[in-house]
Amino acid sequence: MPKKNSDRKVITEVDFSQTNKEGCIREMLAAIKLMKEGYNVSKTMFDNRYDLIAEKYPKYIRIQVKNLKLTYKSDPTQPLSINKWEIHAYTNIKGNKKIYTKDEIDVVFAIDIETENFAIIPVEKIPKTGVVRISEQSDRKEYFNSFKALDDLK
Repeated sequence: MPKKNSDRKVITEVDFSQTNKEGCIREMLAAIKLMKEGYNVSKTMFDNRYDLIAEKYPKYIRIQVKNLKLTYKSDPTQPLSINKWEIHAYTNIKGNKKIYTKDEIDVVFAIDIETENFAIIPVEKIPKTGVVRISEQSDRKEYFNSFKALDDLK
C-alpha cells in the first residue's frame, strides 16, 4: 500500500518477501530445466553475482537468474503482431544500475514463472543498458526457449 512522505510524494512499498519467493521459484525452475538437459546444478550459499553453477564436465557455467517479462502480447486479430519479452540483466545497488560482466557471470537465465518460457542470454549479448529485448524478430530470438547459449560456451 502506498504511503505519503513529508513532501507528499507517493512511495510504493515493496513486498520483499514476495519478491524473494518469486526469485527462489525462478531459480528452482531454472535448475530443473538445466538438470533435464543433463547438467549438475549447484546453488550458491552466499551473496554472489551468480545464483547457480551448472556443470556438465568439462564446463562450469555461472548463471544469474532473472525474470522474463512479457511486455507485449500478440493480438491474434493482427497478423503482424508478435509477443515481446524483456529481461532486466542488472542489479540496482543504492540506486545505481550495475550491469553483469564476463568476470562475474557467463549467462543470464531468465524465466517466466507462469508459462515457464525462458531465455538464456550470454553475458556478451547484454546491451549497455542492461535491458534485453526478445521477440520472434529480434537478433536474440535464437536464445528463447533454447539452450544454445550454453551449448556455444567453450
